[in-house]
Amino acid sequence: MRSFAAKAILIGLVVASAVTATAQERRHVRLKSRDASDVRPFDDAVRVGNTLYLAGRIGLDATTNKPPADAAAEVRTVMDQIKAVLAQEGMTMDDLRKQLERQMLIEQVQRQEIGSKLSITEEEARQYYAKHPEEFTNSASVTLREIFIEVPAEANGAVNVAKDDEAKQKIEEVRARALKAEDFAKLATEVSSSPSKANGGLIGPFSHEDMSPQLLGLVEKMKVGEVTQPIRTPKGYQLFKLETKTAQVLQPFDGVRDLIADKVAGARTQTEMRKFLARLRLLAIIEWKNEDLKKAYEKQIAAEPTGSGQ
Repeated sequence: MRSFAAKAILIGLVVASAVTATAQERRHVRLKSRDASDVRPFDDAVRVGNTLYLAGRIGLDATTNKPPADAAAEVRTVMDQIKAVLAQEGMTMDDLRKQLERQMLIEQVQRQEIGSKLSITEEEARQYYAKHPEEFTNSASVTLREIFIEVPAEANGAVNVAKDDEAKQKIEEVRARALKAEDFAKLATEVSSSPSKANGGLIGPFSHEDMSPQLLGLVEKMKVGEVTQPIRTPKGYQLFKLETKTAQVLQPFDGVRDLIADKVAGARTQTEMRKFLARLRLLAIIEWKNEDLKKAYEKQIAAEPTGSGQ
């Protein structure tokens, strides 16, 4: 009997949640006792439909605006504040207790009806791993060091040819020094105009997907330690040194076993919940008082996906 009651409560909540997107209104709650000059950037609660979400609280003494020295007094202050918010919304602590009991009952039913079906065998985990390698593959990436020589723009935005030639000569000289085994990081610190100079020009790591096609085309042909030719950018000239290069790697199964279990459990939770609710709907007698809510509910049920979810 208790199990049936728990399921009846659950189906009632499902009916309510089916129309949250369209029928439930969100309202911010601010205690009337708060002074108009109180501009703290939070509300005392937010009410969504019949659910009241209380803000976190510190039991501050109203006269000193500090927590009482006595921990028990602070707890009493917090509870008084919560009671005040509930009272303003036409609720009591007893209402809050009943809501908590109902939520615990719902969670208990979910554990009993669904939790036992979320485990995954070793074979199932390996099958998931084999079917979804892209989910466990680390993208290829590179780490670079850069040196940037800025070409000052004219007031009208035009390029000063002399200044451009000067910047180009400077970047070529810097590259020549780098090719003679001077420390690229020290060169970046010395001459670069980029903020990365503070870190020796170090930037990245970047996955191949994050790089422009032009830069990717360059670094794919490079070996670690090599330096690009000077590259003209809209604001100046740039050099890159390939610092590290990591190939695309499929993570080993043993390293992602727990992740696979979480992924499968997440998918199964939704699938098993839909199956469970479908069974409850067949047993439930739902009396509708509002035809619009009924239509919204039926529309959402019709839109629910089907299948195994894996």
